[in-house]
Amino acid sequence: MGNGPAKPSIHSLQPLERGGVEARTGFAVQDHVAARYLIALLENPVLLEVWCETHDDITLIWQTDESQEVEFVQVKSNSLNHLWSIATLAAQDKKGKKAVPATSIFERSLANDRCCEPCRFRMVTCLQPNSDLSVLCLPFDAPDRQSKSDALKAVAEDLDKRTSNYCSPNGNGGHFWISRLMWEVQQSADSLSNDSKMKLARLLAKRGITIFPDQLDELYSSLLGWAQDAARADWGVSPASKKICKQCLSDWLDSYLQARQTQPATAGTRLKEKLEQAGIAPGDVIASFESRQQYLAERYNPQYLKVNDLTLLGGEVSAVLQSLRAKLDAGDFTDNGVAFHAECLKAVEQLQKQHENLKPPLSVLQGCMYDIADRCVHRFRRATA
Repeated sequence: MGNGPAKPSIHSLQPLERGGVEARTGFAVQDHVAARYLIALLENPVLLEVWCETHDDITLIWQTDESQEVEFVQVKSNSLNHLWSIATLAAQDKKGKKAVPATSIFERSLANDRCCEPCRFRMVTCLQPNSDLSVLCLPFDAPDRQSKSDALKAVAEDLDKRTSNYCSPNGNGGHFWISRLMWEVQQSADSLSNDSKMKLARLLAKRGITIFPDQLDELYSSLLGWAQDAARADWGVSPASKKICKQCLSDWLDSYLQARQTQPATAGTRLKEKLEQAGIAPGDVIASFESRQQYLAERYNPQYLKVNDLTLLGGEVSAVLQSLRAKLDAGDFTDNGVAFHAECLKAVEQLQKQHENLKPPLSVLQGCMYDIADRCVHRFRRATA
């Protein structure tokens, strides 16, 4: 191996596989894992870059004392009816009844070992690995992991046997992969989202910034949107769009927070911008301003609702809109502003029917939605960075 051609850097290698990034469905867990690493990018000095759907589902560039190190992350959220096993990792695709070499999870991950930088691997799954693999959930330097080196050697030998001693382009096999693999279990997209929001709130608190929960939700949605956009970007058109570096993310966060701390000169400015970006007709924009004014009038001088009831309904409107935004960002709705605006109005109308005992005017509930949008919380297009 030493007399062969020099190994290329990860920064100059093209991905082994491309395609399918435009029609991404069922990738919620993967996107939330990527967003979690974006938060880590803001606070961890040795994490330099996060790449989305390049060489692997997620590729991380770390700074070590001597050089850069690459971590290839595979996210598997598909439902299994059993725990993860050696057989699952080594299972190859089938063409007819014949197995296709180099198509198993293990082989596809190990195939990324082809650059000059040292590398390691990570599996993120929603189900636990079985007892043979569970030690891989421990840190590399954990005494319990180190004491089971013979068991891990047996796992590596089993993988080699099941895949006909498959080796990476750098000449490494099962023992190399297992010795550099960290296994992580994340139960759901919701648990990942909640954990990441807490980390994001702590990060902002360290900077002396406190934001309201709905503002935190929107900030996180924007980070998630950046990860999704990077995953959808075409390597063949713009490789840089798939890579997010520490400095550009930090600059973006500073600009994001500054823009939202600066109030627009005229009330309703942000609402007008959002509706126009959504493609709402001018007449409907004017109607939205009238609804917002009716809501504000009711809020400061209640005529139809008690103060407590108005607060309750405001919280309900906010919760319904948050749920709709999450579905929009997840791809459950097409990123069509006019259509999504109609979905929001429909949801508010349903809310009125659910609380018909309070007899809330529909115009007030709609006005509440538009006021939330004017406060930079709600929007009618998918979140982007």
